[in-house]
Amino acid sequence: MAFAGQRFHVWAKAAFAYGVAAVESTDTTPRARPPAVAGLFYPDDPYELRAVVRGYLDRAPAVAGQPKAIIVPHAGYVYSGAIAATAFRALEGAKDSIERVVLAGPSHRIPVPGVAVPKVASFETPLGSIPVDQAALEQLLELPHVYANDLPHRLEHSLEVQLPFLQMTLGEFSLVPLAVGEAAASVMANVFEACWGGPETLIVLSTDLSHYRDYAGAQRVDRATVQAIVEHSGTLFFAFQELDATKPAGSVKIRVETIAHYLERASPGVIARKRALLPAASPLMTPAPRPAEPEAPAHAQP
Repeated sequence: MAFAGQRFHVWAKAAFAYGVAAVESTDTTPRARPPAVAGLFYPDDPYELRAVVRGYLDRAPAVAGQPKAIIVPHAGYVYSGAIAATAFRALEGAKDSIERVVLAGPSHRIPVPGVAVPKVASFETPLGSIPVDQAALEQLLELPHVYANDLPHRLEHSLEVQLPFLQMTLGEFSLVPLAVGEAAASVMANVFEACWGGPETLIVLSTDLSHYRDYAGAQRVDRATVQAIVEHSGTLFFAFQELDATKPAGSVKIRVETIAHYLERASPGVIARKRALLPAASPLMTPAPRPAEPEAPAHAQP
């Protein structure tokens, strides 16, 4: 069975490389990635976008301390903007210290046998341009299972929807965008270790922990997820299995237990007081009343 899995990975890697060569041989790589879901997942007008993001941030509870890493959802803002803001609110005091953001999210449209980094020089949003950290990408490309390919990034919303929040809270920064496909937790741990950096680097994981659960069930699973992460027990995946046979959305593509796996290998000082992931987690730790159902177009759903 293991041999079959290895053969599949070799085949997927070859198909991925062949597809990239076939497409890019007839296409000139752009210097910037334009926004793909502006006007769908979030407003495409810069003034409206600033007002919407500012409103979410102002309504989010204040969080003390600067996180090293946060986990945020990636649905349309009307669905998940308020929850995402509870994490991004913690960054508002870190504008002068955070210079680089490592942003990882699942590749929804293009199969990726590992991790795809872009070739473009910048990512664009209605709020402006964000430079890509080319030196960091060159370092990551030395790792197994990391490939340079713009295709998974072109229409990917899991990374794009985080950018306006980052622009509003941090101002200027460089970006390390990671479109994650079939990558084991150990692979992602090596990727994060290579670009972990110091207080100048923020790690952002874009992942919807669950889809299509009832509200109480989602809170139950999410609280267990949060607890496993902040205790970095290394048993996160098994906690999911015990609570529900259904895996979290995107668990095969970007496994949230990756952070717990890496933190087990990192020094205890990496997370001061185990607060690295608490800003995004804090509203999940205490049951909250179900919010009113929003009205939004179906295409803005995750």
